[in-house]
Amino acid sequence: MTPPPYAPPDYAATGYDHGEEPSWKDRHSSLPKLALPAALLVGLGIAGGATYAVVAWVKSLQDNASIDGNMARWKAEAREKVYNACYFGCQNDCTDPNFAYDACAKTAQVKVKGINCDANGMWNWRGEDKYPDKCLEAVGRLLQGDELENVKNSYKSRLGLIALTIIAGIAAGVAVFFLWRRFTMSKQARAAAKGGRSSRARTWRPSTWRNPGEKNNTRSIPFSEEMGTQLRSRSPSPAPKFRTRSRSRSRSRSRSRSSSPSIRGGGGNGRKGFQLLTSLLAVFGHSSTARAYACTREKAVDQYFTLSTTASRPAIGGVIHGWLTDCKDKQDCKQSCHQSCKTVNGKTKCSDKCTKKCHTKTTTQRAPRSYVDDVASKVKACGFKLVDGLPGKGNMEAKFRVANPRIERDLWVQIRVTGFNVTDPNKTDDAVWCLYGIPGK
Repeated sequence: MTPPPYAPPDYAATGYDHGEEPSWKDRHSSLPKLALPAALLVGLGIAGGATYAVVAWVKSLQDNASIDGNMARWKAEAREKVYNACYFGCQNDCTDPNFAYDACAKTAQVKVKGINCDANGMWNWRGEDKYPDKCLEAVGRLLQGDELENVKNSYKSRLGLIALTIIAGIAAGVAVFFLWRRFTMSKQARAAAKGGRSSRARTWRPSTWRNPGEKNNTRSIPFSEEMGTQLRSRSPSPAPKFRTRSRSRSRSRSRSRSSSPSIRGGGGNGRKGFQLLTSLLAVFGHSSTARAYACTREKAVDQYFTLSTTASRPAIGGVIHGWLTDCKDKQDCKQSCHQSCKTVNGKTKCSDKCTKKCHTKTTTQRAPRSYVDDVASKVKACGFKLVDGLPGKGNMEAKFRVANPRIERDLWVQIRVTGFNVTDPNKTDDAVWCLYGIPGK
C-alpha cells in the first residue's frame, strides 16, 4: 500500500491549535510579565502610605492633647484622692488592700525645696498643717500629668485602623494584577493562562496535526490509521502510573480516616476506641483552676482594746477593724461524651461528641476574724488589753486611723484609736507609736 501524495495543509482554511494565530503582542510583549510587580508596588504603596497617614494622625492627636488647666481643681483632687486617702485609708471597706499604700507612695514622689511632702511623715499633724499648699500644687501637677498621659494613650486605640489600610493595599494589589493582565494580554492568552498553559509555551501547529497516538476522526486514509495504531502500540501509556498514584492516595486517605477518633466504621474497634476515650476523659476530663483575691463576702469583725489607765493618765482606746476575706474562685470543668452512629449504604459510621461544662465556686481561704486575731496579739504587746467595747461615746470613739499603710497592705486590718496625743497634747503617745510600728520595718 502506497501513501497518498503529500499535499500541504491550507492554514488559512484550517486555522491553528487555539482557533487563530497568536498575536504579535502575546509573542513579543513583556508587559504581561509585569502584572505581579505592578500589583506589589501599588498594594505596598497604598498600604504604606495609608499606614503612615494613620500614624501621623494619631501622633498629631497626642501632640495636641489637652486637659483642664485649672490648678484649683487639681489641688482639690490632690487633697481628696491622695493625702486624705493616705491619712484616712479606705472609708467604705473597699477590696483593695493597697489603697492607702499607693496614695502615700504618690506623695513621696514629689520634691519641693524646703518642704517634706511625704504624707507618711505628716499623718499625726494637726488640722491644715498636714496639707501644705505647695505640696498640694506639686501633687496636683502630678495628677494632671497622669490624666494627660491617659488621654494620649486613649488615642492609641485608633492605630487599629492600620489593619484596614493593609486590607485596602491587598485589595488594590489584586485589582491591579487582574486589570493589568486584562489589558496587556489577548483573549487567547488569558484563556491559555487560565487553563494552566502559558502563551509563551504554545507551539504553532495546524489543527489537522495530531499527537502520536491520538485518533484522527477527520481522516479516512488507511495509511494514517495504520501508522496511528503502530505509534500507539509503541508509546507507553501514563495511565497505570496515574492509577497507581490514585490508589496510593486513596489508601492514605482511608488510613487517615480510620485513625481519627471522631469518625470510625462500625464494629469492635470503634466500640473499643470509644470506651478508651471515655475512660481517658473520666481521668483527665475533670480540670480545675483557682484564683485567690481579696473580697468582702464575710461579715466584718471589730476587736476593741484599751490602755490600762491611772488617775493621772487618761485612757486610750481603739479598735482593730477587719473586713477583708481571702477568697478563692475555683472552676471545676467536666467533660461528658456520647456516641452516635448512623448506617449509610450498609456501612455504619460513628462519631463521638463531647461537651464541657464548668462551674465556678467561691470559697473562703481565710476569714476577717483570723486577721484580727493575729493583730490582736501584737496590740496586747503594746500594753493594751482587749475588751468587748469602748465605754460610752464622744471622746472614747475610735475615729483616728493609725496611718501606717503597711497595716492594711500586709495585715489586712485597720487600726483606729481615740486620739494620737491623749496623755500629752504636745506629742504623739508612745502607745500609738507602738501601734504604728506593728507591721515592722
